[in-house]
Amino acid sequence: MGSDSHLAATTTAARAARAAINLGFSTAARNADRARLLDDINALELRLALIDDRFERLAGRGDDQYQAWRRDTVTKTRDLAVRARTLEVDGLIEAHHRRRVAAVLVTIRARIVALDERRVALRDRRPCSVPGDR
Repeated sequence: MGSDSHLAATTTAARAARAAINLGFSTAARNADRARLLDDINALELRLALIDDRFERLAGRGDDQYQAWRRDTVTKTRDLAVRARTLEVDGLIEAHHRRRVAAVLVTIRARIVALDERRVALRDRRPCSVPGDR
């Protein structure tokens, strides 16, 4: 009987060790997700600064270039929003970081809307070709 209790104790200890290892990996993965989220917030804040600095140049870009840039920006903001929400639900992101994410997302959305409007205004001001004028 002594060996059975030793076996049970060893099995319990092994399970506890495995659970601790798994918890460590899980915590490390979550911390990595949190760090990546904060890096992505910084990258979007930089993109926002570039939008503000180069607004007219971005608005005047060719349609294909602008649409590719716009899609990339929208995709990054959506991904950031989803990841921030997931980390918030898991309790891994503080409220001030969540507010920072929200502020960046709202501001980028407003800048993209302003860029779209500016592009329409620039397109409307371009001279149209007159039929028969060569």
